Amino acid sequence: MNRKTLLTLLLPTLTLLLTGCATTGRLTIHFAKPLISGSIEALYEESDPAFGESAMASQLKLLEGMLKSAPNDKELLITACQGFTGYAMLFVEPTDPERAKEFYTRAKGYGLRALGKEWSSGKAVKYDDFEQSVKGLQTSDLAAAYWTGMAWAGWVNLSRSDPMASAQFPRVKKLMEWVNSEDSTYFHAGPLWFFGVYYSTLPPILGGNPKLSERYFNSAEAVTGGKFLWGKLLFAKTYAVSQLDRELFNRLISEATSIPAAEPPELRLLNRVAANEARRLLQQADELF
Repeated sequence: MNRKTLLTLLLPTLTLLLTGCATTGRLTIHFAKPLISGSIEALYEESDPAFGESAMASQLKLLEGMLKSAPNDKELLITACQGFTGYAMLFVEPTDPERAKEFYTRAKGYGLRALGKEWSSGKAVKYDDFEQSVKGLQTSDLAAAYWTGMAWAGWVNLSRSDPMASAQFPRVKKLMEWVNSEDSTYFHAGPLWFFGVYYSTLPPILGGNPKLSERYFNSAEAVTGGKFLWGKLLFAKTYAVSQLDRELFNRLISEATSIPAAEPPELRLLNRVAANEARRLLQQADELF
């Protein structure tokens, strides 16, 4: 019996236990954590996007149930932040941006809690204190900082018509600069892809820089060996479109729809969702250019 099947069978029992007494809930969480970790690994290795979407939704509700019993468990909080960010980005944002904003907000909340009371209390999001809070981060905060930054960026990006939301982007940038300085290769070169998008989508007057964007994208491509199709999709729909470079766009979209040889198992779900989205984007090419 594989881990996905086992988790499905255990979900009702785990949920029942988690809603019981606090002691039972804590014991259940202790024993369930390795299973959750394994199920997340199995989820990334899923090759069917529709099945992956439904499985992720179930896992996220299980995580929220676990957090009822262990609200300050950093590992669970980071996993919830990552999960809701990924769910919004992969499965919701392309068709329902408003709903995606709600998931990004939920993810950010979990991420701030994982970073500690200084962050979740609201103090750290006040600009005067923000830089000091970032300077106080430790290497052990890398995952929490990255996924909080990604959730925050997702929400801001979908709220550009709101000046108050856009004003938060410098904070997101500062947080992601720290992540990039700690480990630019984290999660398939996530910080590098982030800055590639960041510098390609902002107008020059607000800090946009196409040359810097291209440099980040090329660095991310080198780190991932061209096997991370979601990155190629980002490169195409941000930099290539903003520069009106249809030749580059066509090349990247072609690559994003081709599952690479010797594909790392942990990229199966991400790559197949990216390929589907790239095909959809290709149909809009005449409108984009």
